[in-house]
Amino acid sequence: QDRMIIGYDRFVFEVLFFGELILGGLFILAVVLGIGRVLIVLLLALLALIRDLRHPSPIMTAATGPTVTVLVAAYNEGKVIARTMESIMKSRYAIKELIVIDDGSTDDTLSVARQALARIEGPKSKKRRIRILHQENAGKSAALNHGIEYATGDVLVCLDADTIAAPDAIGRLVAHFADERVGGVAGNIKVGNRSNLLTKWQAIEYITSQNLDRRAGDLVNAVTVIPGALGAWRASAVSEDGDFVTDTLAEDMDLTWRLRRAGYRMVNEGDAIGYTEVPDTYRSFIKQRMRWSFGSLQCLYKHRSALFRYGWFGRFALTSLWIFQFLFQVIAPLVDIQILFLAALFLNAYTASGLH
Repeated sequence: QDRMIIGYDRFVFEVLFFGELILGGLFILAVVLGIGRVLIVLLLALLALIRDLRHPSPIMTAATGPTVTVLVAAYNEGKVIARTMESIMKSRYAIKELIVIDDGSTDDTLSVARQALARIEGPKSKKRRIRILHQENAGKSAALNHGIEYATGDVLVCLDADTIAAPDAIGRLVAHFADERVGGVAGNIKVGNRSNLLTKWQAIEYITSQNLDRRAGDLVNAVTVIPGALGAWRASAVSEDGDFVTDTLAEDMDLTWRLRRAGYRMVNEGDAIGYTEVPDTYRSFIKQRMRWSFGSLQCLYKHRSALFRYGWFGRFALTSLWIFQFLFQVIAPLVDIQILFLAALFLNAYTASGLH
């Protein structure tokens, strides 16, 4: 019986010891890899900034550039859809057409969009540039694909229904398509509703995280997402690759990866500014981030064969996503439990010592 107790104690203590050793090692590894990744991204972003300052991209005009179709998928965006439509039609780059797709909204989105159409173009307009489509609710990907069926432009510019595009944004995006290798161009998304602490923190995040990563990825053709809030696509490339698909929650990320794997270059245009509405309540914020995280995991699994391939895209960008958005997210709760356990041991020892 004593031998069994000794054996049991030894087993328990060794499991705890090696468990803490492994978790501690993974924690240190996460810190080291995180710092290393930040340094690499900062270096690449700095080099990309120097390149852009030396060779700024031109702003193309419709007289010399490709034709543009702007697609806006809207679901319950009655409060903002008119404002978005107006900002698009004020673009300095003359677009060929604006297609707004109402995805079965339950509010007044459709009627507001139609009113905005009549107000913007007027009753005597001979050439309509705005088309309003309606469909039963089927999701953003299906709505965009519905719009693509009617699109005739060489370039597709996609905006969220709550995004306000700067007047020169479309011209700056389109300029990159002079290079036939370019399949997609990411705009620079900024937070337009900095109304409380949550939205102000997201404004900092958009600048320091998302846009910084895209600027770094642009230098080595490893941009991981052309954002749905403001992004441009070569229409022929999108058509060849099957348009947007509905098997992930991150349709913009999935299309970015598909075109990158097809050999196209995905670039970033930091001067193409779009102001978007971000969640201003913690409930909507968590819902959005859950959707983003799950969509990213779906894309990682779907494109798992691209890992360590396609240059920096597969060797650095996808590897980073696998490590930081999957591996360390899985072990993070274990590290949290370890910290709580150690805190409890410390409190117990402190209380038992009588030093307090």
